[in-house]
Amino acid sequence: MTAGRLKPLYVFLRMMLGLIFVWAASSKILDPGGFACGLLLITGYLVRGSAVIVNLMLTVFIIALSLNIFRGIDINCGCFSQEAQSGTNMYSSLLWNLPMLAVGLWVLFFSCKSGNSLRLCETEKKSK
Repeated sequence: MTAGRLKPLYVFLRMMLGLIFVWAASSKILDPGGFACGLLLITGYLVRGSAVIVNLMLTVFIIALSLNIFRGIDINCGCFSQEAQSGTNMYSSLLWNLPMLAVGLWVLFFSCKSGNSLRLCETEKKSK
C-alpha cells in the first residue's frame, strides 16, 4: 500500500491513541504530560515528538507491569481513574497496552515515511 492510501488509517489511529491518553490523563491532574501528548496526537502538531514520548511511557509501563506479574505483585495502574481497585487483572492491562504500543510505533514510523518535516527522517534521507 502506498503512503497516500494509508494516510486515513494513520490519522484515525493517531487520533485514537491521542484520545486514549487524554482520557487516561484527564482524571489525574498529576499527569499533564500524558494529557499534552494526547492532545498533540489528536491535533497532529508535533506528532513525532509526542509519539516518541507516548511510546516511551507505554514501554516503561509494559516493562513495569511485566516485572510485577513475574514477581507475583498485584498492582493497580490507576490509568483511567484515581481509585485504587484491588484485584485488577494485570494480564488484561498488559494485553491492552501491547496493541497501543504497536499503534504508537506505527504512528511514529508512518509519520516519518509520509514525508512530514521531521529532523530524524530528513537526516536518514540525506545519509542515503
